[in-house]
Amino acid sequence: MNGCFLAWLFRSRVVVIGLLTLVLIPGCYERVVDGQESIYRFAWWLGLLVIAGGLLGVPVGWLLRRWSRKWGFALMCMAPILLIIVAPAMYSDHVVVDDEHFEDRFGFWFHPSTTTVRFQDLREIHYVGVPDNRGRINYELRCISKTGQTEVVPAGDLAKNAVPEILSRAKARGVEVVSEEAGDGGP
Repeated sequence: MNGCFLAWLFRSRVVVIGLLTLVLIPGCYERVVDGQESIYRFAWWLGLLVIAGGLLGVPVGWLLRRWSRKWGFALMCMAPILLIIVAPAMYSDHVVVDDEHFEDRFGFWFHPSTTTVRFQDLREIHYVGVPDNRGRINYELRCISKTGQTEVVPAGDLAKNAVPEILSRAKARGVEVVSEEAGDGGP
């Protein structure tokens, strides 16, 4: 490979944009059905991609520092983070949906956030788009129990794929379903 081509490639940030595009591609999850239970999780190859990126980050960063010291060292610092924090989360994050409830698990492998919501305890469930301070829309499920308590469940990248099934199964159990869309991306 030509050294000038590599320098152009890294300076123009094509590699960074390409890697971000790969991670953000729709379809990076899989739905596994086991009887009445559906399990949504990240696709197995996505975790391998993160591990490969972590393993290649140090040597590629070492080579990259010839053209850009800042980007080279940034890549070398990101590699252990990918291996220690991001990759394990890719394999442990999941959403489980059945006729009785839904549950999710996401976050750091050493301190996950977990939520379990039983449909029989709900009066209504709202799927809401909430704008953040950058103008993006973050979605969440607002689960209102029969006693009036509200539990907010973030519908992040993985959970967003399970939302149509969660709402469908909740509705089948007599739960009122309300979808309040605040932009693109709602069900």
